[in-house]
Amino acid sequence: DFEVRHFEDKLLEKKFVIESNLRRRHLNNFQLVELAVPLLEIEKVLAKKRQSKGGKNGRDIQLGLVPDDAKPVFQAKATEMVAKKAGVSTRTFERGKKIVEKASEKDKQMLRDGKTSISKVYHEIVAAKKEHENMASEESGVEDQISAHNKAAILVLLKSLGEKKLFCPFCGNNMLECSKCHKTIREALGT
Repeated sequence: DFEVRHFEDKLLEKKFVIESNLRRRHLNNFQLVELAVPLLEIEKVLAKKRQSKGGKNGRDIQLGLVPDDAKPVFQAKATEMVAKKAGVSTRTFERGKKIVEKASEKDKQMLRDGKTSISKVYHEIVAAKKEHENMASEESGVEDQISAHNKAAILVLLKSLGEKKLFCPFCGNNMLECSKCHKTIREALGT
């Protein structure tokens, strides 16, 4: 048996295809999440369309242009809707989405094959992110120390310049004076 369907919008057609694939019984949770992630983007676009329409309906209700029993329709968050359609919890869907975005292909394949769990791979990703942040923080601390050292050295140099303490080690002349008129930087600046 087959049925011909017509859709008013390409997004609705894509949504139908994805939702049909989500009904397959032999899929594990990660495979369901992988199929449902594109559906999330579709739902977000459709939600924006509903919001703009809902806003207009809400104004019409406030202005009394529709019957009193008409109420604006509120939809659940797109993530919750998609997770429900995929048959997984919102938490599992969000973790699976993060895995789809961040995990290695090897980890994804192990999940598809049912050799590991969404929770385990998710925690590995979170731990790796924290480790990376800690390393970046440590590197930043070293850079801050180097920067502070450089600033102190420059201040000493500038102070020496102001006090005319920089002399040529060979002839004893002031290092920072014009070679033509022999004026020092301090004299040139008028200080």
